[in-house]
Amino acid sequence: MENEIIEQETQTGANAEEAENTPSGKLTRKEKRRLWKEEKKAAHLAQKEHYRYAPFVTRVWNVYLKKPLFVIVILAALCFLFFYFVWQDLLEGVFVTYYNEAKATELTEEETAQMYEMSPVDEEGQKRIDSYPGVGRDETWTICVYMVGADLEDHDENDLSGIVDMMRGQKRDEISETNKKKTMDNLSRFTGELEENGLELPDFFFYPEHPVASSEAVVNEVVVSDREGAASSDISEMTSGVWSDNIRIVIQPVGATHWSNNMINPNRTQRFLYRKGQFEMVDDKALEPASEPDSLADFLKFCKNKYPADHTMLVLWNHGGGPFGFGWDSIYGGNFSLKDIREALLDVYDPDIDNPPFDIIGFDACLMSCLDVTHALEGFAKFYCLSEESVPGDGWDYGPFLAAMTEDPSMSSAKVAQNIVDANTNYYMKDNVQIPFVNYDVTFSVIDAAKASELYDAYGELCKAQLFDACDDMGVLAEIGRCARRSTRYAGSYSKYYNLVDLGNYTDYLVDSYPDECSRIKELIGETVLYHRENGALADSTGIAAYVPSEIEGAGGLSHFLDYVYNISDNDDINALYYYKQAGCLDKDLIEQSSLAGSGKVPQVLNVKEFKKFSKIKPEFDDNGFIIPIGEELQSLMTGYEMEIGLYDEDANMITYFGRDDCLFADGEGNLATDFEGEWIYLDDVPLPLEVVSSTPATTEYRSHVYYNGDEAYLGISCDHDTGEVFITDVRLVPDESADDINYLSNTRSQEKVELGAKITPIYDVTYFDSNSSEYGSGDTVTLKENTDLKWDTLDEGYYVATARITDPRGDSYYSAVIGITMDRSGIRDQKIDKRFYGSEYN
Repeated sequence: MENEIIEQETQTGANAEEAENTPSGKLTRKEKRRLWKEEKKAAHLAQKEHYRYAPFVTRVWNVYLKKPLFVIVILAALCFLFFYFVWQDLLEGVFVTYYNEAKATELTEEETAQMYEMSPVDEEGQKRIDSYPGVGRDETWTICVYMVGADLEDHDENDLSGIVDMMRGQKRDEISETNKKKTMDNLSRFTGELEENGLELPDFFFYPEHPVASSEAVVNEVVVSDREGAASSDISEMTSGVWSDNIRIVIQPVGATHWSNNMINPNRTQRFLYRKGQFEMVDDKALEPASEPDSLADFLKFCKNKYPADHTMLVLWNHGGGPFGFGWDSIYGGNFSLKDIREALLDVYDPDIDNPPFDIIGFDACLMSCLDVTHALEGFAKFYCLSEESVPGDGWDYGPFLAAMTEDPSMSSAKVAQNIVDANTNYYMKDNVQIPFVNYDVTFSVIDAAKASELYDAYGELCKAQLFDACDDMGVLAEIGRCARRSTRYAGSYSKYYNLVDLGNYTDYLVDSYPDECSRIKELIGETVLYHRENGALADSTGIAAYVPSEIEGAGGLSHFLDYVYNISDNDDINALYYYKQAGCLDKDLIEQSSLAGSGKVPQVLNVKEFKKFSKIKPEFDDNGFIIPIGEELQSLMTGYEMEIGLYDEDANMITYFGRDDCLFADGEGNLATDFEGEWIYLDDVPLPLEVVSSTPATTEYRSHVYYNGDEAYLGISCDHDTGEVFITDVRLVPDESADDINYLSNTRSQEKVELGAKITPIYDVTYFDSNSSEYGSGDTVTLKENTDLKWDTLDEGYYVATARITDPRGDSYYSAVIGITMDRSGIRDQKIDKRFYGSEYN
């Protein structure tokens, strides 16, 4: 430091001496520049002399290249090359982030018009809602939010303390054992009843499960993100404004092992109040299971006693499963059945259809707009806010309807419910307008609770008529499956456990067979569903669904079905009809409990021998493809028919299955025919694995098994039959399997938004004939961009094998002879029977 000061003083003295030689005592600008150049040249010569005998690289670097500007240029070039060639995806991600943020702006007038064109306002419903009288401007609202965060909030992060982790163990085991015992009791009863009628479980229940998907092939594509919990995000929305003084929001956040909101302790049961812009804890007690009737009842008592109001709303937040309950608890396990929810309500309130305790009961949860839910809630609310379809992970959009209540405190309860529906629908339509190739399918309904009970009874009358007719003609059972498959269906892009179909669609297909019963149901739907909005593939939804078992998938599907028949539904005719369809026979106890008792009707037992002949029927070829002459009897008993196709690699002796499409039809002359022209759905240049969820006259909906950013998931895909356009409707992650291995798949709600930059990798079923083994295989990865192309395209050149698949009323599959199809880029070149293969569900 001292030497530096000396050098500075010396330089200052030299400069002063030169300054004295100038006429004015100051150097001119030109003179300064000359001296600076001379000093720089002298320094350069001294540096060359210093590095005269140094190694070549060292000499060149220090003498010629070690210049500030040159270093900056070199570093910039290296950074550009590195990011462009090595981390190209990172640059793309930056663009995507910018693009998505830019897209989050307010809609233009044109985009707003497009949004309402996608999901029109229910004008007739709005007129009915506007006819309800308003309330006093000073009347108060208490909104009680029972929020079971579960995996939607904690994303498998765990902040439980060691002591709580130990204390929950016994109770969790008790809940798990109770659930398993119920499942096994139901299964034992079912198999015993089948044996009494000379039947066994359908064959497909004994097929081995597919291998667990592994993301090793795309491990380098995994995107790690630090996601905010969906529940905490919604709390932020609830507290995003200073609402009217007459609005109080009471929240009990429970059932998650971790919360993004750092005020919430997952080791305690806490309650919070939001009012006048203040969010504060108002109760704190020991942790208790979230999904037990006593816990919900205690919360309801707390709200009733501490925060009485002129009007009340109950919001139940978490996963929903329609008839199969609500509210998965990540800490203790288990969920509410509908009977549990009713028990909790009965513990606090007396049901009264004319003067119920709640103005509105809403489920920020999937699949809850169905007959069984409204039946369970009977007498506890004036209106329900519910969705037929799965609710995307973001859930309700709370800010807009709370702002509307603040702006107009006198709006009626019905109008509040309409604002909830509009806020939610508009939120997702905005994404549909702004994100290419995406079309979120959503539904929301306002249900008149008083009319819902009449609708439930009317559906029971339809099932009673079907039950009587099925005893004489088992084709009635097949008709149930066919009509349900053609109807708008819900949650199918994730699993086939739920079997929820739109009640209005379903009865439209049955009206010719049951005109009186179906006409009454349609009339009551119009009175029950006050207001509803939907879009895309769900555009034909009428606002309320029914459980109709058309397809049962795996052990989980069977467990759900048996739970419905034995424990959930309390209509004996519905239970007997559904059992008859899925079992192929009817148990004596169910006969005695139903309206069949004393009627003299004797149910038949399904004869599966007719279906087993299908594989022996020889397909016939013509210019349009092939036909299979099946006969009228088999045609009347079929519930569904699809074509399965795969690419055969002769060198590796393996088939890569692309899945199934609904390109078969019954021609009315006893034939099963095809209109397959060699096209498949491609994402850019990659064929997607497809499985038909439902096929209506307007749309076909598929699910596609993929990795989404490295996580196993299902893409929902919808095809418009009029335009041929194809859209992604949603993406649903496959959750990790928990101790509750029967129900883990059913407790889901889409956690991911389909966004630009996401990486999609198809997962194909692959069979290796040399080793007689099957596994999952990964296709090429596609990064979603603004110009990503989702379209029908001609299959790539190669040799494909296809087979027609039909199902009986119980859901068993039967396959035709295998058709070999030779493809080139112009389309199908040749079709023939390939006797080297035979069709089977067991690959």
